[in-house]
Amino acid sequence: MLRLDERFAEAIESRSTISYVISKDHRQISSTITPLFSEQDVVTGAVGLFRDITESERLEQTRRDYVANVSHELRTPLTSMRALLEPLAEGMVKSDEMKQRYYEILLRETMRLSRLINDMLELSSIQAGSDGVELSEVNLSSLISRLSLRYLPIAADHNIDFSVEGLTDDLPLVWSNEDRSEQIFIILLDNAIKFTPEGGSIKIIIEDHDYFVSVKIADSGIGIAAEDIDHVFDRFYKVDKAHNQPGTGLGLSIANEIATQMGQEINVFSEKGKGATFTVNIPYADEILQSMDQLKDVYDSDAH
Repeated sequence: MLRLDERFAEAIESRSTISYVISKDHRQISSTITPLFSEQDVVTGAVGLFRDITESERLEQTRRDYVANVSHELRTPLTSMRALLEPLAEGMVKSDEMKQRYYEILLRETMRLSRLINDMLELSSIQAGSDGVELSEVNLSSLISRLSLRYLPIAADHNIDFSVEGLTDDLPLVWSNEDRSEQIFIILLDNAIKFTPEGGSIKIIIEDHDYFVSVKIADSGIGIAAEDIDHVFDRFYKVDKAHNQPGTGLGLSIANEIATQMGQEINVFSEKGKGATFTVNIPYADEILQSMDQLKDVYDSDAH
């Protein structure tokens, strides 16, 4: 690679503008060097313009990944459906049992396409803020209990140990939206199931703090590499670059957007090969209601 002074020399020698990108220390620098001319058309020097395009290049790569990912997710079921529909349409499938198998696969692939489209529409709707989220008092103990009953048999089917720690009946009410919180936990639990191998474990851990409660979804799965941690909530970003696992790469983005709209936060801690832990921090309802009452008192006193 030519040094910077050599680039300037090249621009002066060729009497023309040269453009190139410098890659160094994980940064992308767009560089343009243009020769300067005197009134007698003599080259008197050169000027360089340097612009950090690291973020725009990352966004462009995300866009390309999105197109590749969605194309893959759309093409796979469509290819399967065509392969099944053609012999059905041509009367090549004779037995009722085989026809039934074909219909079941077609239904499964249709539902897969539907999930992809629904996820894309839902994420767009959430980010546009077209559907407001109404917050109220939520019984977290009841919600987690329902989820544990739902996921115990699912985990058992995958030979995964599933448990809940720290859940008590006297856990104070939290300030959230029950349906949306449930949606977040379902996304995180589905993700844990997907990336935890047989013989592994998944835990829901409830931790009580002074003003809020932490709900942790911890698994012993494949984990997340350090270079992927900062991008797990990006739209269409998939840690599984080989597409070995089903999914659109939208689930965690949806969960994070919902949490943000509710004034909550999802944190992730993971090491490659050592599992992952996603933590959702939810404020206690009493704390929020007290704050609202105090603000009301301040406004009422100002009004008088």
